Amino acid sequence: MIARIIRLSRYELAVLVRRRWLWALVAAGMVVVAIAAIAVGGEAHQAQSDDFRASAASLLLVGGLTLALCLGATTIFTGGITGGLGILVGSGARRTELTLARMGARLVTLALALG
Repeated sequence: MIARIIRLSRYELAVLVRRRWLWALVAAGMVVVAIAAIAVGGEAHQAQSDDFRASAASLLLVGGLTLALCLGATTIFTGGITGGLGILVGSGARRTELTLARMGARLVTLALALG
C-alpha cells in the first residue's frame, strides 16, 4: 500500500510541476525574497531593516497561504473533471490511497515552494 502511494505521489508531483501558475507563484516569492535581501543588505538602520524583514515575512506568509489554498482546491476537483481520477481508480488504485498520494504530493510541493 505504501509503495503504491509513493508511486502515485510521484505521478502527482510530475503533474503539478507542469502547472504554470505554480511556477508563477514560486517566482513571485523568489522576487520578494531577493528584493528584501537587497534592501536589508545595504547600509540601513536597524529599525528599517527590521521593517523590511517583517514585511517580507508577511508577504511570504500570505503567498504561502495562497499557494496552499490553490493546491488544496485542486486536490480532488480537477482530477474528477479531467477524468484522471477515474482512470487511476479504474486501474486498481483505491480512493484512500489516491487521496493520500495527491495530498502528499501537494504538501511536498508546498514545502519546496516555501523552503
